Amino acid sequence: MNTADRSIGRIDYAVRRRFAFLPLNPDREVIRGQDKVDEADKRWAADLFESVGKLFRPSADGGSGFLAQEFHPDDVQVGHTYFLGSRSAVNIKFAYQVYPLLREYYKDGIFLAQDEINCLLPGDVALNLGKPEDPNEVLKKLEQSWAARGGDGM
Repeated sequence: MNTADRSIGRIDYAVRRRFAFLPLNPDREVIRGQDKVDEADKRWAADLFESVGKLFRPSADGGSGFLAQEFHPDDVQVGHTYFLGSRSAVNIKFAYQVYPLLREYYKDGIFLAQDEINCLLPGDVALNLGKPEDPNEVLKKLEQSWAARGGDGM
């Protein structure tokens, strides 16, 4: 389980000793290395993954960016499995799983911002995490983002 998920209940140390803990951090190369997925779809998914990943990185001025100081990116960053599959599958997962998770991070104070936080999708299409969006609107923005990149990411 993710380290962030462990906060819902402490597992007794005697029980925890019986499990191995293996770090599996988000990895763009897993997305790029998929079999049986169109090259343009892989590029799209990898670029979308990078767009989301920027929310968890330090700012250019050396500050913590949007991530609250008490969180480490490895503990809360969105994993690469959401970005596996065809472009249509990735878009559905983004609209119904990733975007709601990012909104929860914003509402719960994992992301901090003065005014708003924009997830800048590929093609420079902004998705404001401070304002709830219907999944159909998120899907439309993903299509705008795809079109702004020239349709195939080239």
